[in-house]
Amino acid sequence: MNIRTIRGFAIGGLLALAASASNAAFVDSWDYVLDLHWANPSPNGAGVTLSSDARSLSWGYSGGDYHDVNQPQSLASSGLEITKTPATGAIATHADPNTKPGAVPVNIFTHYNNTISSGFTSLGTAQLVSTITLRPSDNASVTAHTITTSFNVYFLESANTNHNCVPSSQSICDDVFAIAYSPINGSFEYDGVTYTFSYFDDPSLINPISDAACSAAHAPTPCVGFLTPEKDHTTVQFAFSIRGGTVSPPPYQGGDVPEPGALALFGIGLAGLSALRRRRRRA
Repeated sequence: MNIRTIRGFAIGGLLALAASASNAAFVDSWDYVLDLHWANPSPNGAGVTLSSDARSLSWGYSGGDYHDVNQPQSLASSGLEITKTPATGAIATHADPNTKPGAVPVNIFTHYNNTISSGFTSLGTAQLVSTITLRPSDNASVTAHTITTSFNVYFLESANTNHNCVPSSQSICDDVFAIAYSPINGSFEYDGVTYTFSYFDDPSLINPISDAACSAAHAPTPCVGFLTPEKDHTTVQFAFSIRGGTVSPPPYQGGDVPEPGALALFGIGLAGLSALRRRRRRA
């Protein structure tokens, strides 16, 4: 069964749960909270440090600043940092199903790749955890619904030599960030109106990478991700959009590395919005 079939079943089941209300009311705006954080780094302890707010991972010299590319190797560290999180606000519903919906920029994460001594322990795996909360802006009495999705990250801190570099390296040896990721797309019904949502990286920097790069990071193949040159950084910007009307979610431009559970769970969580609205109308 391919990913399109799985997504079709998930959305179809959701719409079956959310029967249309007799008087449909279009929601012009949604309040959102979108949060990213890191979890379960390996190795941990003396090897990799997870910040107290779970917004950054760092490795290398314990007192090093991964923002500083000029530190000597013996005093340097590298890191993964999440900013603009949680992202909160209100997003207008895009009402035209025939045009691309406007997206709001939300969470950001950045890989800082510095040249560290080979004796340091580096990151191997971690999880990038996304939590999305959504409710109609004009109805604070509706209980907001939240869904949390974990994406597995596989990481290679490359040796700083010209030997055995992964293909497409732009520096002496680029580091590899691989992730079991696909944008969270889907549809849900609220008060008789169908809405389509999407949470994705924009512009698209998480794309298919070579099988050699996947294998080097001990990730399943095929995989998606990016390569970061030495003494450089890669920043990934996420965005969120929502629109009314029955439309197909935008196609994923990266690799076919699905997370169908994310779609199904988020959709079922949002189905509660419709159920709660219907119960409130009967009261």
